[in-house]
Order: sequence, then structure tokens, then C-alpha cells
Amino acid sequence: MPRAAWPAVEPTVSTDSGGHRAAPPNVTAAIGDTFASGVHAGMAVIAAVFLCAALASAFLIHNRPHHTTATTN
Repeated sequence: MPRAAWPAVEPTVSTDSGGHRAAPPNVTAAIGDTFASGVHAGMAVIAAVFLCAALASAFLIHNRPHHTTATTN
């Protein structure tokens, strides 16, 4: 959240109004932007973890043919 938005957001978030009064539009927008930014950062971390797992799978797991012995009767 931008530091410039803190003075407007902090009293609204820190008071326990119980949701009885609506937050000002600029506070709602700042909280929404901060939430979206956090979700974006979380998805970037998850994507990096999945990429590392895919690369590890590609390079560390070798596809070895199974050896079967043919039996004749």
C-alpha cells in the first residue's frame, strides 16, 4: 500500500466498527489495490515454485526402459 494512503486507511482498519459504517471510497480502493497486489505476488511465488518443480522433474527423472524377459513355453 502506498505510504501516502496510510493516514486515511489506518484509522478505518484499526477501529473496530464491526462493519456498521462504510469506509470512504479512497480507503476501499487502497485496500482493494493492496489485496490485488498481494494476490499477484503470491501467484508469482507459486509460478516460480511450479517452474522449479517442472525443471527438476525434467532433468532428474530419467525415462529408463523396463527390461522384460520373454519366457518360452
